[in-house]
Amino acid sequence: RSKARKSLGQEGGKSNGAAARSRVPGVGAKTGNAMSAGASAQGAPAALFLIDALEGLGLPGEERGVVHGDALCYAIAAASIVAKVTRDRQMLALDAEYPGYGFARHKGYGTPEHIAALRALGPCPAHRRSFIGHFI
Repeated sequence: RSKARKSLGQEGGKSNGAAARSRVPGVGAKTGNAMSAGASAQGAPAALFLIDALEGLGLPGEERGVVHGDALCYAIAAASIVAKVTRDRQMLALDAEYPGYGFARHKGYGTPEHIAALRALGPCPAHRRSFIGHFI
């Protein structure tokens, strides 16, 4: 994934946005915020947003939700690779900042190791309250 991420980068009018955990309660809102940030960072308005299975995010252009988009659309698949590599790098940084949670290994997923760490250490500032409420 990292090798594919390097070849994709920011070229060709593609952009990847990230949203702050604290201000976005749901996946749709987080995706919309991240995509808006990415569109703004690009510097030119996009006419069309291809989105994996979601619509109605309030983006500044036409939104087209594609069910199983990462399997059917190269642009969505490429964006998915960029997003996963970005997330993996963020998890490595969080692992260094908050040792003991195992972010480098579970990448934020609700694995048994992650849940055990939450129960033992309590949440850190990086944890989404909507996520941890199911486990502690």
